[in-house]
Amino acid sequence: MSARGTEPGTAASAIRGGRGSVTRFDSTALGLIGVVYLTEAVIGVLLLAINPDYPQVQLHEKVLYTSLALSIYFAAKSVGQPLGGWLADRMEPHTILIAGLLLNLPVILLMGRVKEVWFYLGAWAAFGLTLAVVWPTVYAIVGARFRASLQGRLLALVSMGQIAGTVTGVGVGSVLVDHVSYLAAFLVAAALEAGSLALAVIVVRGARRRLAAGDQGEAHAPLSWRQWASVLTPDVVLLILVIMLLSMAVAMLTPDIGPYRDRILHMSASTFALLLAPPAVLAAALLVPSGYLADRVGRNLPLGAGLVVFAASIFLLSFTHSPVVASLFACCAAVGYVLCLPALSASLIDLSKTGNRGLLTGISTAIQAIGGVIGPPLGGAMIDSFGALSPFRLSAAVMAGTFLVALVYMGRTRDLYKRRVAESSTPQDNPL
Repeated sequence: MSARGTEPGTAASAIRGGRGSVTRFDSTALGLIGVVYLTEAVIGVLLLAINPDYPQVQLHEKVLYTSLALSIYFAAKSVGQPLGGWLADRMEPHTILIAGLLLNLPVILLMGRVKEVWFYLGAWAAFGLTLAVVWPTVYAIVGARFRASLQGRLLALVSMGQIAGTVTGVGVGSVLVDHVSYLAAFLVAAALEAGSLALAVIVVRGARRRLAAGDQGEAHAPLSWRQWASVLTPDVVLLILVIMLLSMAVAMLTPDIGPYRDRILHMSASTFALLLAPPAVLAAALLVPSGYLADRVGRNLPLGAGLVVFAASIFLLSFTHSPVVASLFACCAAVGYVLCLPALSASLIDLSKTGNRGLLTGISTAIQAIGGVIGPPLGGAMIDSFGALSPFRLSAAVMAGTFLVALVYMGRTRDLYKRRVAESSTPQDNPL
């Protein structure tokens, strides 16, 4: 049904649903990509370049405190993401984004100045809690500002910013730690955070539409059990389960990097890194086209195809001892995984509405982290019991179950994307 052929009530429902009206990339889109890039670079510097050795070298503590810092950070983030999403639903998400980045900046500065282990661990809790608002607010702004037919591509670019930021942070932070000082690395992280804050203040804007009075009351009302049920609908639960299982399937392969490289492929670390370069480049190159595909044909087709390709590739990797064949299957796995990412992100926005979009994103990212926590111990246990190829087979089995869940979800939401496109194509009133 065309936009002009919609019923009169569709326009009102589109406004109530908070569907965006912006039809092309604007300065806010670039600002959001920049914010994610810079904040992920900060995480790369602190988490992956500084933290591995900082407790031992600077605080003269055991390796245990490196692991404790990681656990505290992820625990705080798991709490902060639903909280940040809940706040983004009750206030302007742009304001919540700025507040989180502003509160995060002094935490970074103090983390590098106070040489006390308990303060260091507490700073990681504050760091995770304040930075947790980024993803829920980014999703809330994308969903409220941009049309559904643009969201897949934009979220793919945001994901590219995430990957590029992590690589930048690890690279810059490692060079500073090795050749300058830990303090210099902390100061660069603070500068990156300040840049992210500046982008959020100067470039990023919020939604293009004000809520109707009734919707404002609904958004600001405290969540009852009935409202929780309206957020966690069966379709939402199915999609979040798909996201968590996919995260778990990927995470259980991480402990196998060393054993698979040494026992199966018999390669050095540097040569193995070269082997992984083609899949990484291919994944980066296909992110935006995958987002475009999700915007053109809908979310379900690339989601289903991506899950099948990823599962098959991971399964076939467990049968080869050839580096060339392994690289080929890894490229196929990268294609499947990248097909899924924009479709999953955009589907989450399609299922949301004004008043719960931020909370829904926060819950999703927190549950996704559970998959990242469960996966590595499972992979390690499989390696110890059945060898270095077994995590690939278990991961493929998990992906088979993920595909079955996704089939149920896709069957229930086969017309969802068309409805969202029709809503966002309807002429909108009350621009900001």
